Amino acid sequence: MCDCGFNYIRTGPDSTPEDRYKRGRIENFGPLWLKVAKEVELNGDLSLRKKARLLGVDPKTFQEKVLLDAEIDKSKEKQEPNITCNVEPEFITVKINTTKVRVDWGQRDKELSERVFNSIKCIIEQATPVRITKSELVRSAELPSSIIYTPDKLPLTSKMINQYIESTEDFQKRRINWAMRILRERNELVEWKIRRLAGITNRCSNKVQLYIKSCLNTYDGWFGNE
Repeated sequence: MCDCGFNYIRTGPDSTPEDRYKRGRIENFGPLWLKVAKEVELNGDLSLRKKARLLGVDPKTFQEKVLLDAEIDKSKEKQEPNITCNVEPEFITVKINTTKVRVDWGQRDKELSERVFNSIKCIIEQATPVRITKSELVRSAELPSSIIYTPDKLPLTSKMINQYIESTEDFQKRRINWAMRILRERNELVEWKIRRLAGITNRCSNKVQLYIKSCLNTYDGWFGNE
């Protein structure tokens, strides 16, 4: 699950570390993908096949998603209240409920931030590392999706999320630490085994490359950034 709303399913087992990044069935394309798809659709210089390839789907899927969303937008714009009534207006009584539910945002913020903290703790304690992302915390802590778009109403919760979410490098370092602990117990602490277990390829950043070598040169790095 990506922060942009793009969700997909993976099936295993993985034959190589690179298989971890292969996509299976797409569950939800998300608003960002759809926005880009609409922009690509307007490019008259591209064929349908080329447009689909740019978006990572087959032509039929691309066409269906873009055209279906366009039809939904049109139908929403055309929809007007359709009220038929044979009674004279002065005899119509409409009762409107104007009661407003007041939300204690301070208390709600406190409760949600505690929920996020517990979720972070559970993620970190998992046997196999899972990356801490906004989407993962929204899912695991059962947060309202509005937290991503209106963080000002829940400052404590937003601050905790932003404090603990991991970049790709942060997550790779945590996986390296995890792999080194396991391999140390097996007395198999060599670089290529660390890379394989942690799923680190040669395409990782220079910082991650140096981090592995630094950890191998000192015991201090074995237990950092847990």
